[in-house]
Amino acid sequence: MKKESAGIVITDGDVVLGCKSYQWDLPKGEIEEGEEPIDAAIRETQEETGLIVKKEKLTELGHYDYTKYKNLWLFLYVPEILPNTDHMKCTTYFTDKKGNKTLEVSDYKYIPLTVMEGFFYRSICKVLRKIENGSVFSKRFSKGKKQ
Repeated sequence: MKKESAGIVITDGDVVLGCKSYQWDLPKGEIEEGEEPIDAAIRETQEETGLIVKKEKLTELGHYDYTKYKNLWLFLYVPEILPNTDHMKCTTYFTDKKGNKTLEVSDYKYIPLTVMEGFFYRSICKVLRKIENGSVFSKRFSKGKKQ
């Protein structure tokens, strides 16, 4: 059975927030037992960026076949002003095989959707392209303008 993950696409329609781990990714992570996908997305985003996103500000984008081992719930967050990446901070760690702890996220940047394939993992790019061409995203943005 595949694991279930959840995350938030933080965007203005032109750029999307990337979180640097081994490669650039969205703020996301595994859904804990008994946790709703939206709550997991909010928790993971707070742990990985320090951002507190309210449920009522999110729009469900859907449930995606993400990788061979994971499915992914995604939610859209379109703030009035994109949060300053200089103020973002990760509070969670990976532990490697030798027991060394490393921050899950080491850097942040806004990545233009037009060039995301040069930054993000291929699997997340496939999902983001589906979202970009989907009705929720296209209704929300018209030629890069917020609706």
